[in-house]
Amino acid sequence: MPKSKHEDRVYHSMASAAKLAGMSPRHLHRRLEADKVRTFFLGRKLMMTAVDLEAWLTERKKRVPKRQDS
Repeated sequence: MPKSKHEDRVYHSMASAAKLAGMSPRHLHRRLEADKVRTFFLGRKLMMTAVDLEAWLTERKKRVPKRQDS
């Protein structure tokens, strides 16, 4: 039986995405709004796709310079 187009997608809640991004869910939500990253509601939970999260994290690493420890 062929898979549907959306059957293999992975989704993250703001809590799980924030854990992966290393920040609080509220801060992540603010950053995603500022960067205009796609999010959607699934019931009452704000979600995003794993693909969008990975793309945003990759782009963010390119923009944010690494701190130099003294």
